[in-house]
Amino acid sequence: MGQLLHKCARTTEKTRREIQLSKQSIASLARRFGVNRKTIAKWKNRTSCQDVPMGPKVKRSKVLTEQEEKVVIAFRKLTGLPLETRYTLYKKLYLTYRVLLCIAAFSDTAALS
Repeated sequence: MGQLLHKCARTTEKTRREIQLSKQSIASLARRFGVNRKTIAKWKNRTSCQDVPMGPKVKRSKVLTEQEEKVVIAFRKLTGLPLETRYTLYKKLYLTYRVLLCIAAFSDTAALS
């Protein structure tokens, strides 16, 4: 399988291995490969030629809270309905859930005054 590189990648595993094994100075390697000296220093200090993943360690929804996401997953597993039907039902349930949250919040503030 080929190597997957992002569009801004300037080094490949082969290049990184050359950098790690080379005895040349950091400045000369930077000129040779057309990269920053910090990049050369970074790869010289690493033990592997594999790139380190930079994304989030745990993928989370940007729309739903963790609790809401669990509800959606449980709903999907319990119903086993087709996606369109499930989506329509969930929209109705979610609206009801939001209304109940607003009522609960309102009743809590009303009780405080």
